[in-house]
Amino acid sequence: MRGRFANRKKAPQALNVNNRRWSEAEPAGRGIQIIPSLQELNGRFCSTLAGLGLVFCLAAGSVSLHRRLLTLRACGADNVAQEWFKNRPDVCFHDKISCLIGEVEMKYKSVCLIALPLFILFFAGCQNGTREKTPANKIHVVASDTILSGMSEALLPTDRFEVAVILPPGQCPGHYDLKLSDIARVKNADLVVYFRWMPFMQGAEIDENRHFPVDSRGRNWMVPDAYIAGLEALADKFSELFPESAQLINERKEQTAREVAEKNAALNERIKSAGVGQKPIIASSMIKEPLEWMGFRVAGEYDRPESISAKEIANLVRTGKAEGVVMVVDNLQSGPDAGKGISEALDIPHVILANFPLENGYAATLEDNVNAALNALF
Repeated sequence: MRGRFANRKKAPQALNVNNRRWSEAEPAGRGIQIIPSLQELNGRFCSTLAGLGLVFCLAAGSVSLHRRLLTLRACGADNVAQEWFKNRPDVCFHDKISCLIGEVEMKYKSVCLIALPLFILFFAGCQNGTREKTPANKIHVVASDTILSGMSEALLPTDRFEVAVILPPGQCPGHYDLKLSDIARVKNADLVVYFRWMPFMQGAEIDENRHFPVDSRGRNWMVPDAYIAGLEALADKFSELFPESAQLINERKEQTAREVAEKNAALNERIKSAGVGQKPIIASSMIKEPLEWMGFRVAGEYDRPESISAKEIANLVRTGKAEGVVMVVDNLQSGPDAGKGISEALDIPHVILANFPLENGYAATLEDNVNAALNALF
């Protein structure tokens, strides 16, 4: 498995950044000049906006006060003072003017005292809300999806590495559009790990000196043996790129592979006890391999919802009746309702499985998939 997933152009012993090798003494990121991220630009915009707003408030208040005072002085303030102090005939005209000016000044000060804290809070909120807080001196790895991010987190020591993911766990790679924040995250990453076949990664503007394209070799890595093989491939490449952490990476690989193998054995026992025994089903082609791992026989399959024709649905319904299929299984990410009409026409259960690890991780998602499929049988 070693080297099967590596980039064939270059095979460096350690990942170079600006012609410098990472080491424990020199953490990644030092000396690297990167284009400001979208979060930083947003923070600067909010700072400028807050400052301009405060200046505008103070200037508007000053102009308003100045005009009011000029009006008072020019008109003698007789009408205004007469209106404001008509119930206080004992106060002399000079005192009326002084009191009126004092009230105007007090209102101006009150406005400023209220506006200043509000703009300070707004400024602080912009700063905290737009900048990602990432620990200093850590190597930042960005993964295309939750399979690769989960593997990376399992393999890389947390005191030296931080892993982020682009594709949300419930979304389809074929339907996902990159956001500006995704592109900024890729630009600021020290290493980008991604499946070659994922279309949205083509527009990510990945630096070829900091990327690790992975070839799945046509396998679905939600199947335990494929997951373990992929884990070994990633561990080999990570050990090559980060030799200082190679021993820890290997130890974490062995532990994770052991845990996945144990989960695989336990789930296989449950599947065998349930008597799946090659029961026929109709399923999304995206989830076909995990269903075959569970012991089902896929009698008919279909692609994404937007590519299914009425003729294909009719053929699948005929296949379902002829084969006596027991359920229709959809892929959550590509379209959870794609096969719902087929299941309704055949009056059989409609099941939805995940083709990528959800928020609870790979092992838990794998078990949830098995539970959903078995529960539909009984």
